[in-house]
Amino acid sequence: MELKQYWQIIWKRAWIPALLLIVVAAASLLTGQTPPPTYSTSMRFTVGVKPQEVSDQYTYDNYYTWLSSEYLADDMSMIIDNQK
Repeated sequence: MELKQYWQIIWKRAWIPALLLIVVAAASLLTGQTPPPTYSTSMRFTVGVKPQEVSDQYTYDNYYTWLSSEYLADDMSMIIDNQK
């Protein structure tokens, strides 16, 4: 068979794919649904650290106050001595 004969056969039956295309397009238009509406939201919040409450144990009988000041005085004298 020549190519011309093939082309005549295809052209003679071209209405079948065209009809199929039209039927499918019409069916999809009739049964197609629109997408549901979309919603959006936003939220803002702040994150922070709750400040610690100072306990009374540090100032109880002034022992811890004296102890910390002793260490600070000892360290300060060593820092000053090392900088010379």
